[in-house]
Amino acid sequence: MSDMYTLGTLGHVLQVLTLPSGTLKALVEGKQRIKVVRYIDNEEYCQAVGSVLEDKTVESEDFEALKRTLLKKFEQYIKINWKNSSEILSVLSQIPNPSQLADAVATHVHLKVDLKQSILEELSAVQRTELIINCITREIEVSQTEK
Repeated sequence: MSDMYTLGTLGHVLQVLTLPSGTLKALVEGKQRIKVVRYIDNEEYCQAVGSVLEDKTVESEDFEALKRTLLKKFEQYIKINWKNSSEILSVLSQIPNPSQLADAVATHVHLKVDLKQSILEELSAVQRTELIINCITREIEVSQTEK
């Protein structure tokens, strides 16, 4: 278990599909951040006991400018990396909760696992949003350099 992260997400399985190759594909909705307290011995699968981590709250009014910046950067990102982008942007712009918005945007940005983990571990919605904006900015710059 030494190669496991100690902070993760409590999820709810929405759908499981078996692909023709026999591979299982699961659609999971993240519910809360969890810190692993201890692992449970189980030879069949990984199991742990965790404690819920609460996000640091932020007032919606204080977050509005940051939200606009995040959505603007994400719009630039999806125009470069996706073909059909208007629907996802419309859905994201309707999310009122700063923490949920930051998490939803982060799921749609192609980043390395360790960077996604550092985003997950940030409990402040403001700092998490700033981190995501910086990641998106770098990804836009890389994409433009490659073209």
